[in-house]
Amino acid sequence: MRALGLCLGILAGGALLSAIVASAHGAPLTAQQRRELVDIRGDVNRAAVYIRQRKTDEAEKALTEAESRLDKLAKDAQADEKDPAIAALRRAIALQRDQLARAIGGAGGAQPAASNEVSFTKEIGPVLKARCVSCHGDNNPRANVSLTSFANLKQSNSGNKLFTAGQPQQSNLLGRLTARDARRMPKQGQPLSAEDIGKFSQWIAQGAKFDGKDESVAVGDEGAAEAVAASAPTGNETVSFTKDVAPFMSNLCVRCHSGNNPRGGLSLETYEKLMAGGQSGRVVLPGNLEGSRLWQLAGLQDPIKMPPGNALITRTNHSNLRTWILEGAKYDGGDPKQTLRQLVPTAADIKTAELAKLSDDEFVQHRKTRTDQLWDRVLPKDRASWAESNDFLVYGNVTTERLTEVSGWAEEHAGELRKLFNSKAERLWKGKLAIFVFKDRFGFEEFHTVIQDRRIPQDLAGSSTVTPDYEDAYVVLQDVGDDDTGVAPGLRISLVEHVTGAYLKRTGGNLPDWLVSGVGLSLVGRKDAKNIYLAQLRGNAPDMVHALADPELVFASGTFAPGAVPAVGLTLVEFLQKAGSDQKFDQFVKRLQQGDSVAAAMKTVYNADTKAVAAQYASRLKRPRN
Repeated sequence: MRALGLCLGILAGGALLSAIVASAHGAPLTAQQRRELVDIRGDVNRAAVYIRQRKTDEAEKALTEAESRLDKLAKDAQADEKDPAIAALRRAIALQRDQLARAIGGAGGAQPAASNEVSFTKEIGPVLKARCVSCHGDNNPRANVSLTSFANLKQSNSGNKLFTAGQPQQSNLLGRLTARDARRMPKQGQPLSAEDIGKFSQWIAQGAKFDGKDESVAVGDEGAAEAVAASAPTGNETVSFTKDVAPFMSNLCVRCHSGNNPRGGLSLETYEKLMAGGQSGRVVLPGNLEGSRLWQLAGLQDPIKMPPGNALITRTNHSNLRTWILEGAKYDGGDPKQTLRQLVPTAADIKTAELAKLSDDEFVQHRKTRTDQLWDRVLPKDRASWAESNDFLVYGNVTTERLTEVSGWAEEHAGELRKLFNSKAERLWKGKLAIFVFKDRFGFEEFHTVIQDRRIPQDLAGSSTVTPDYEDAYVVLQDVGDDDTGVAPGLRISLVEHVTGAYLKRTGGNLPDWLVSGVGLSLVGRKDAKNIYLAQLRGNAPDMVHALADPELVFASGTFAPGAVPAVGLTLVEFLQKAGSDQKFDQFVKRLQQGDSVAAAMKTVYNADTKAVAAQYASRLKRPRN
């Protein structure tokens, strides 16, 4: 075997020398580029020596360096891949890659001892789940190859000849993993490490055996459970999960990767869920940096960036994540089911805990103090007046009589909300709901600029905010008078719309904007079916909805400009209420508040899919006659 490797290296070197000479006479390569080719040949020959010495890591590094230098040279020289010198080097690198795979896997030699057998469930399955299942899953698997379980792997092998037990060099699977061109798998991201390729080669050489209890169990699941079980630190780790990793995950990642429908099916709420992985498989393989998808996304930012948007992990976060995975992804907390937020309370968590300890009376006092603070930040020189009731603190720079009138409207509407949603609560909001009433546009816009750092559209005269911890719970209104016109609502309709929105937001959930706006307006419509403002909204909705390329987009937040949301919200809510009953609509809202998507809630409550419902809703909207 050693002699064969030496001969292959010599033959490759001779072929390269001939090709380089030929290139010098016929190809447009400079003298410096020809010298570079000779140097690259040296890298390939050095890799051949490393392979014979069983120094596989050094061989992998030398071949990678040779390939990188050759790619750069070919690009700089704008050389055709068919150029004799380029093609010869490509063949030489491919030849040594094959030799490296054989050396790692022990192809052609005696079977390794049983104690060295590669485990499918512990070593092969986790890699398949982390790097392959995203393309070769059960739903529409690429090339009709499903790698989600050993049973599916066997079935795919019978039709696609993925591997031949005992013969890794004759196995398609290994060939695709080690390919250096477009055939290489995985297609996206980094290739498998030499160590992982070696495991696949050795596993096939050992007979491609299954060492689990059930061939139909999803790949990686058993390994994930064992990883959690074996996560106790040794005491020699330099990075702590609870002190160094969990804090930045809690601050940057958990917001998207939590709840009933986390991004990519991956929840990072607990260490246990982190180690279980998501839709694409396990994202952390202890000790295996290159095989850990979390590192690809957050560490290397490849193939996509995580966290998305402008959020960035720091250099310290980056270094700690890398070291933590390499040191075995150990867990130094208590119960692995404990949330990261419990492990690492943020400033917001501390504030939430403090608020949760307040009594009802203390929370009311908090609301009064907080309302004063917000007003002073916006209009510190403008004195405000109060009007207080069971559920509300109405606060503003309009007359005391006007505040009292608004307070009465609010309490009357609170009764309607209790009936519609069957609420028995003494107060609908912790600490009551503050209602800011500004006498002019300046104060209304200034509040949103100073407190919320946003500009409010000119055609809106109200908004609502309820934070999850109830530190803030308020409605902001501009007093536009009492007359409802075809262009804008009077103050009372605006109050009903946004107090209802604040009621819906009080239990959390990712509620769509059309729902938050539409429920309150539909309640107004029940009392005043001929209201001129609502009639105009109903008349505007058809053109807005029929302009959509796909009617199903009506269910998504952000589809329409803020000024168009009330028209769509009113008509869509009225449509859903007529399609069922108040009880069904209440159930639909509660499913959304619990974290269900619109599609899931629609299926559960109305036994219908959003596409069909959207099409029916659009067909019912009629454009007004001229």
